[in-house]
Amino acid sequence: MEPQKLTNKSELEIYLSILDDFGGMLFQDNYAERCVANTVKNEFEVDTTYEQDTGYFELAFSSPHYNDNYWIVVSEYATREEALIAHNEFVSLLDENGLPEAIKDIHCDEVFVYEP
Repeated sequence: MEPQKLTNKSELEIYLSILDDFGGMLFQDNYAERCVANTVKNEFEVDTTYEQDTGYFELAFSSPHYNDNYWIVVSEYATREEALIAHNEFVSLLDENGLPEAIKDIHCDEVFVYEP
């Protein structure tokens, strides 16, 4: 699975659009409607949701071994169907191969290295 970044917004532009769009903030609060899939395992959580600020479905990863357990956005998808397939493939990849040595956040272009 090759990560993809569909939005052309910078991390700052995404943050500012959240602050500027109060209606979007109301939509953001409805997690049940936005959620495509959520998988929680012992070592990680993968959450795939529609995000109003980017206008895409985002696959995000969290683990205490990276980025102080803050979310890392791994990829974006144009459709719910693509996002669900990618979510399942990503979880399977982690189950089969374990946690990666490093993982990149597509919004800030930062690479987070595994910390035991």
